[in-house]
Amino acid sequence: MFLESSGVQRGGSNAYANAVAESFVESFKTELIADRTWATRSQLELAVIEYVAWFNNERLHEALDDRPRKDQTTIPIKPHLR
Repeated sequence: MFLESSGVQRGGSNAYANAVAESFVESFKTELIADRTWATRSQLELAVIEYVAWFNNERLHEALDDRPRKDQTTIPIKPHLR
């Protein structure tokens, strides 16, 4: 496959990683995609890039005391309560 030939290794089954990915996709669909259209593919691509940048750097995270992830290196992450 392409990924393997590029040196990317698949991880084993990880329920937590899968839940994180599913959560991101749900947020992405709800916050960016739902009820919107773009006139061109370029506009859609830019919207996706901007959303992912916001999601990764600016969005507030409850586990980080409602601070953005970019501050993560200075803030310890709270353990998840079960």
